[in-house]
Amino acid sequence: IESDDTREIFYRLAHDWEASTGMLSITTQRYKHPSYQAILNLEKNKVIPLILEELQQRPDWWFDALRTLTKQDPVKAGASFEEGINSWIAWGKQNNYIG
Repeated sequence: IESDDTREIFYRLAHDWEASTGMLSITTQRYKHPSYQAILNLEKNKVIPLILEELQQRPDWWFDALRTLTKQDPVKAGASFEEGINSWIAWGKQNNYIG
C-alpha cells in the first residue's frame, strides 16, 4: 500500500468510525467498531503519523489505537483528555512521527 493509499483508507475508516460511534459514550464499544479495528491493521509506520495528525486537528479517542500500534503509553494515569492528547503529540515529535 502506497502512503497516499494508506492516507485515503485511514480517513475513510476514521470517518466511518466517527460517524458510526460518535454517540456512544462507552469508549470500549467505540474501540470494537470494525472500522477502528481495520485501522489497527494498516501499516503501523504509515498510520501512526495519520492518527497523530488527526489528534492535533480533530481530537478524538485515538489513545487505544496508539497504545496498540506503538506498544507504548506516554499518558500518565489520571490524565485528562487534553493532557492525553498533549502527551501523545509530544511522543510523536520525540519519535519523529510528526514535525
